[in-house]
Amino acid sequence: MPSASSETVCVRFANEVVKAANLFFKQHSTNQVELPETLVFDAVNGRISIESFCDYLKTLELASSITNLGFELGRVVAPAGFNLLGHLVMVCPTIGEAMSLVTRYHSIVLDCADAEWVIAEDHCTFYWQPHDPDLPGMNILVDLVLAGMRFFGIWSTGIREPFSAVYLSYMNKSRQHLEQEIFGCHASYNENRNGIQFPRDWIRLPMHAANSDIQPLIESKVEQSFSQIATKQSILKGIHQVIKTISLEDNISLKEIADSLSTSERTLQRQLKELGTTFKHELKVYRLDRARELLLETDLTISEIALSVGYSEHSSFTHAYKDWSGRSPIEERRLFKDRAINVMPRAHV
Repeated sequence: MPSASSETVCVRFANEVVKAANLFFKQHSTNQVELPETLVFDAVNGRISIESFCDYLKTLELASSITNLGFELGRVVAPAGFNLLGHLVMVCPTIGEAMSLVTRYHSIVLDCADAEWVIAEDHCTFYWQPHDPDLPGMNILVDLVLAGMRFFGIWSTGIREPFSAVYLSYMNKSRQHLEQEIFGCHASYNENRNGIQFPRDWIRLPMHAANSDIQPLIESKVEQSFSQIATKQSILKGIHQVIKTISLEDNISLKEIADSLSTSERTLQRQLKELGTTFKHELKVYRLDRARELLLETDLTISEIALSVGYSEHSSFTHAYKDWSGRSPIEERRLFKDRAINVMPRAHV
């Protein structure tokens, strides 16, 4: 798992995925898979790190032995999971305008990818390419996003006709029947980008709940949320890049970070306050994200991990980690290893 980043997932979307997972396993699996009701998230900002969310998807796949987990979750994730963006899309007049808005504002749900909307002579393509496609669990998220868009589209437009094409950037999987069932066509693998393609004529088709009176009001709120995320991304990315160059065992001060970013301590403090966070909080989250990586990927003792991320006492580290993740460091490591080695019969899907 890569170092902690400022890329995140909206908690509303993440927890709708958790609900979808619980619903799916209840209906389709005879396996006893222990699932959380919600995911622990950053209460200050209402976001979950992309690393934590993809790790949830990956460990869920390991525990369930379902290789097409993303597609299956995409079938049942509720439209409410797309939050304000989902509401905005629903009240748009046409599919074309809806896709343009998804391309512009997709980061308020998932700010971990680049999106592009391309209109050609006879077809249109929506591309969604993660910044870190090699992150464990990211392929599951890609499947979930594309399948989720398909079923959200069916729900909001009634269109069930086949897509023209589906593009996936990872290795081929033997699941043509499922691809045909979901998208109406077979996927093309090892592509440069992930994407879905459909006939150009679709962009003029209406959305069921189009409402020109409500759209500007929702779009104003979406724009506000989008701007805040973009600003925060820029500031936190700079902070994290500086922290990466400093040993977490050392005392890291706000002044040291501000100097590296060529700004004043007071300005940086004000910017963080406007974003609803503090330097102390962001440094703590970064340290604990790094601790989680070490727990899952190394055999270092808990005390060694605590020291490496800046905690001088085992007990204070354990307390902070449990407050942050909902599990103690020992429980976190044991749960991950149990899921990874657990051999269960394949679910009937």
